[in-house]
Amino acid sequence: MPLISNASQRLLRRTLVLPAIMQQKNYYHLKLQTMNLALPLTENYYSAYPVTVAGYTQSADERKIRKVFENLAEAWNNRDAKLFASYFTEDSDYVTFRGDHLQGRKNNEDIHADLFKTFPKNTSLSGEVRKIRFIDTNTAIVHCRGSVRSIWSAGTSKSKLNTNVLVKENGEWKITAFHNSVIKKPGILESIFSFFMK
Repeated sequence: MPLISNASQRLLRRTLVLPAIMQQKNYYHLKLQTMNLALPLTENYYSAYPVTVAGYTQSADERKIRKVFENLAEAWNNRDAKLFASYFTEDSDYVTFRGDHLQGRKNNEDIHADLFKTFPKNTSLSGEVRKIRFIDTNTAIVHCRGSVRSIWSAGTSKSKLNTNVLVKENGEWKITAFHNSVIKKPGILESIFSFFMK
């Protein structure tokens, strides 16, 4: 025979257990709200219940900007010059690592269309967004590291660091200025000079 009757057990659950569970749920809800307030002010709105870490720590604009560079790499890997150029503004400036200055989206498209018929047609592009800094709600400076690998030699890659200025046009982020630079290891003389300059 149970020490407490079934009716008494039900009464205890209603008066003690259920309120404790509800209090715990309210606590975690409040904690999530507090964590939202502690996040960097790089976005106006955050999801209360994010599904992923990126969804929690990145703003909607940050995710859109990262997607631009993902799409850029995909367009390169598909040798689609028109799609590649579409992620740039009409009056964009594109400076290659050699110092060539491509002015305007159409020029960008034409140059890459010719380029994809040569050596780059056997390469794959991968990139990583290193830093996003918002100047205002419609302008951002983005630094990315990109690697172009030969599809015939997986171990060979040329790493570059590029600086980008993105602007928001009709709710879409586009690159209006792009400057690429090669990442090189210092030579012997540069290493010696750097050693004595420390």
